Amino acid sequence: MTRVGTKMANLGQCFAFSLCLIGLAALMGAELGEAQVPVTGGGAELVGGEKTCVWKSKSGKTFDLNDLSSPSGHYATDWVKGSIYFEKYYFQLCGQMHFAGQNGPYTECNSTLGCPTSCSGGANSCGNSCSALQLQNDPRSYMFSYTYCHTLGQARNGLTSFQLLDEVKPSKGVKYVMNGGDSCGTNGQIVNHTFTVNIVCDKKVKKLPSTFTVSTVNDCAYETTISHRSGCPKSGGASGGLTFGGVFLITFFCGGFTYFVGFFAYNMKFAQLVGMDAIPHKDFWMELPGLAKDGVFFTWEKIQELVSKTRAAYTTLR
Repeated sequence: MTRVGTKMANLGQCFAFSLCLIGLAALMGAELGEAQVPVTGGGAELVGGEKTCVWKSKSGKTFDLNDLSSPSGHYATDWVKGSIYFEKYYFQLCGQMHFAGQNGPYTECNSTLGCPTSCSGGANSCGNSCSALQLQNDPRSYMFSYTYCHTLGQARNGLTSFQLLDEVKPSKGVKYVMNGGDSCGTNGQIVNHTFTVNIVCDKKVKKLPSTFTVSTVNDCAYETTISHRSGCPKSGGASGGLTFGGVFLITFFCGGFTYFVGFFAYNMKFAQLVGMDAIPHKDFWMELPGLAKDGVFFTWEKIQELVSKTRAAYTTLR
């Protein structure tokens, strides 16, 4: 066997293994990049578009909030006395709200100042084109009871965002943020209303509560907190990404295949070996079971020696 032949064999092995790694990287890229749409906030991705409501964080945790969407088309709070107004909220998760006919906020908003254009949903409708709506009733007027209605958030693509409740502990839960509400002034700046739902991980909770409590973050931001199993990251990863174990197995078998097939072919062509003799490093593989057995016995003997020394030292101390 010449030096040139040896170098060519080594280059061939490196080339084959490189192709294997390139294929592995391409497979991982295809899996992780499947049907993902970037969203604002949280620095991560919304998987499958706005209707699927599945999100994967930078930490690799995947959250599926589809079960949180109300079958009736919306959630509602009771009227609650705020600092100035009586307030009521309607909202929906993972989509726009829906009200049948002139129900819900249609009568409440249109009785005085009207439904916000951003949430009207057309004639004889209110609440069908947004995801979160705030109603504020002013009790200070003696003659009229005005109801102010504000759109707090939208579920359209690009207006929803996700964040982890705790970056250090991703399994704690997730925030679902609805942006794109009506204009609002706070701290001398004009911004848009936002509505956030904090979903705390609780694997035992399968149903949402019948009532919700909404708190004020500032003049233009509101939030509610719930506990639900949807706030727990999916164990398998809904985005189809490869796990560490999957990557390890692919790399292991790919490398093993390249090693055996490559060296077997080389031994047959250049070393003129046939049959069992062409197996790469045959002597090593033949001796491996015995070496493994010797290693197990050697390790067991060392453990026994260590235990005996520990017992002797303990007896001496007593």
